[in-house]
Amino acid sequence: MIMNEISFHAVPTLILSYIHFFAGSLRNKIQSHTYTRLKVL
Repeated sequence: MIMNEISFHAVPTLILSYIHFFAGSLRNKIQSHTYTRLKVL
């Protein structure tokens, strides 16, 4: 029962942190890409 509650609380936190990390890396990639584009222009 206790393990079930821990997993119930831990899984959404893991998913949220993973999404946050993925979105952050994606945003960094887009920013660097636009920066190089501006430098080329």
